[in-house]
Amino acid sequence: MTTTALPPVVSRSSKADPARSAREAQARLRRVPDDAGALFALAEAYARMERHAEARAAHRALLRTDARFADMSAPASDPIPAGFIGRFDPVPCPVCASECSQPVWVGNISKNVRTWGHLDPVRAWVSCDECETLRVAEPPSSAALTRWSRARAAQSTGTTPPSTAELSQELLRWDPEIDHIERMGFGTAWLDLPDAPKPRLLEVGSGWGGFLAAATWRGFSVTGVTSAEGAIWAARHLGVPTVVEPAGPPTEAHIPDGVFDTIVLRGVMDRSADPVALLQTIGRRLAPDGLLVLEVALRDHPVQRMQGYDDPRWCAPDRRVFFSRATLDVVLARAGLHSIAARHPSNPEPGTALVFARRDDMHEVLTAE
Repeated sequence: MTTTALPPVVSRSSKADPARSAREAQARLRRVPDDAGALFALAEAYARMERHAEARAAHRALLRTDARFADMSAPASDPIPAGFIGRFDPVPCPVCASECSQPVWVGNISKNVRTWGHLDPVRAWVSCDECETLRVAEPPSSAALTRWSRARAAQSTGTTPPSTAELSQELLRWDPEIDHIERMGFGTAWLDLPDAPKPRLLEVGSGWGGFLAAATWRGFSVTGVTSAEGAIWAARHLGVPTVVEPAGPPTEAHIPDGVFDTIVLRGVMDRSADPVALLQTIGRRLAPDGLLVLEVALRDHPVQRMQGYDDPRWCAPDRRVFFSRATLDVVLARAGLHSIAARHPSNPEPGTALVFARRDDMHEVLTAE
């Protein structure tokens, strides 16, 4: 993804000593009140010191001073008003519906991603007072995200399908994950019976289909959900069936009809506006002994603990939630599911884990009664 070219205004020392960085920025602003570099350094320092209201005020002042930090450029085919800074309505916690929260981070996302003026570049994250889920306080609307996605597609070359060598390496990387799924057991189709059908596997977020191809080779009957480009390429070159994911944040519509022994969700949970409803749909699609595999970034993961504030996922425009193991367990329980294990994925993004879950049939019985 193309990033905005911004001046290098935050030194390495400011991360180690934000109080000193704030004093230096304030001294610069006393000399030059519209010094964009000093305003940015001050906002970053305030955020690191957890002075979130002051950080937001400094970021807003920065947007008025230097339009580069507001990322106001737009494609000629999709002009926007010069003064547009799209703010959105606050939303309750998607896990427990509480509206009470405390700020945990405020930053300008246009330093990491292009927003083309369609998204408010000042991003605030809050922690729910009830269940401690981290969420975006005012997430972009689906319409704003759609405009942003179209602008990104028009400006970026995007990713390309894997080469023969890359696909070969990817198939090798997926084998340990499939081994683990087989050891854990799934549904009833895995039983060693003469007429047992192939185990049915669904992957949502299947990309170019490498995992689906590896699973097909290992004896699974697979279905994937991916982009239009990924679906066409996977069907033509790998012979794996896929469906095109709907536009917008992940919802129940992303889960095809049918019953599956294994369902894999990759990078879906943290983008969903209603993860409970999404998981409830998953539960209805799982076979009685089915296995759910969630590939999700976790804020209590060792890599995230090390990166903290500097993890770029705080700036992802379509990310709404940042789960920990505990808050993920809460949303699973509300959907009638329970986690049974966790491990690192075979093809990882730093700070990401695989969380395995099954249906809680007792929950279903109580709900039916």
